[in-house]
Amino acid sequence: MDKMALKKLTHSDLTLFKCYYSSQGDRPSKQKSLNLNSNVLVDALYPELRNAAGEKLKVTLHIYGPGLEEVHTLERKILKSRGSKNWRLNGELIYSPEDRPERYDRLCPGDIALMGFDGEPIPKTVYIDFISQQDEDDKNLYDALNAILRSPMQTVTSGFLRELIAEADPPAYHPAKRFALDDELIAAAEGDPEAALHVYRHTGKQMSSEELSLSRQKADDIGRQGEDLVFRYLDDLRTQGAILDFEWVSSENAIAPYDFQVTGADGSLRRLDVKSTTGDFSVKLHISRAELITMAESAESYDLYRVYALDDASGKLRIARDMKPFASEVLRGLRALPAGVEVDSISCRPDLLPFSDPVGLSTENEEQDG
Repeated sequence: MDKMALKKLTHSDLTLFKCYYSSQGDRPSKQKSLNLNSNVLVDALYPELRNAAGEKLKVTLHIYGPGLEEVHTLERKILKSRGSKNWRLNGELIYSPEDRPERYDRLCPGDIALMGFDGEPIPKTVYIDFISQQDEDDKNLYDALNAILRSPMQTVTSGFLRELIAEADPPAYHPAKRFALDDELIAAAEGDPEAALHVYRHTGKQMSSEELSLSRQKADDIGRQGEDLVFRYLDDLRTQGAILDFEWVSSENAIAPYDFQVTGADGSLRRLDVKSTTGDFSVKLHISRAELITMAESAESYDLYRVYALDDASGKLRIARDMKPFASEVLRGLRALPAGVEVDSISCRPDLLPFSDPVGLSTENEEQDG
């Protein structure tokens, strides 16, 4: 998740839970919802929500914790009532699961919600790990998070959270660890066995098939975003006369073993495939067998375009030209496997390939030096 926040829970927030709502004393709150501070949810994470005030937006809610409790999935809403300052997560009271009837009883004011959001341009899925002061499995992580909370709700980055979790050293399968595994989840969804093993070791049985499906969708979205930036880059080259023309092949044929075909200024044809990541350049590349065969056998030169450090409006690009020798060597190695054994794809460290120096990409369609 690249949109995350921390929130210190208040008495009113906890009225979202049936057990807490029913046990209030002489001055009960009727809120029945969890506040989502606008300066974080809207100003920092989802500016498009400014246009959705008054609407009830459906979200899938995945709840983890307290402690090592497994995921509890519900359908709820987020909304901002007219005249209200903040958004709220509500829909109906949350009951403890039938097989864990006392699960939420130990939550209390001052506990921390680690929150992640997926969806664009508005949130479609919300993840919350409730981290309790009273749960032994949460204690070290609670202390570490509480020490950095400077406001009722604030954003947190995946990298910072990863470092904090490593220092707090919660139990091996603590659900908070999955909030800092976004790059690994996407790599696992793309078939990287090392990433899949890393995710399993850090999440155990708490990774649902729905979450893996969301990671696959996010991998697809990142791939499409990277291709869009390369489209703009090639369009700029065409305008400058550096190339004659190009075709975005994969936009019409999703199973094509390359993404673009480019006609150079001299009339020569080149094929290229775009490999995109929100991570840094060192994140492994995943190349399918069909791509390897096309690289090795195509009459046209085949290049790899590595788009990395990808965000909503920009990224960086490095190019590895003429992949035929590399692909031919890999395929020779694969042919040495026992009869009947085939490999559908490979993972490759980018530093093994002759990539060019980086250039900047942006939605402004301007090339910049890296």
